[in-house]
Order: sequence, then C-alpha cells, then structure tokens
Amino acid sequence: MTAQQPPPMQDRMAHFRTECPGAGQPFPDVETVTLEGERWNLEALRGRVVVLETGSFT
Repeated sequence: MTAQQPPPMQDRMAHFRTECPGAGQPFPDVETVTLEGERWNLEALRGRVVVLETGSFT
C-alpha cells in the first residue's frame, strides 16, 4: 500500500485565500457558549475592535 501524499501547500492554503475574510473585512456572525454556559455571538460586538484567539486540544 502506498501512502497518499498531502496536496501541495498552495492547494491547502487556497481555501483561506478565497473563503476567509481578510484583514479589515467583516467577519461572519459566530455564536458560541461561554464557560459559564451563556450564549454569546459576535454580532453583539459589531463595530468594535475584536481579537479572536482560538486553539485546539487535539
């Protein structure tokens, strides 16, 4: 069995160049739940400067 090679880096990054908002562009609304269990959405902060920091435990 041969291992399948991942696509070249330019192919893997194509999604981020075409589908994601760029710097200064509006971000789509996002809804999540806080650690306290409250619902929160990005729309509540529309018009303000927001920094989203994300991570993964995988």
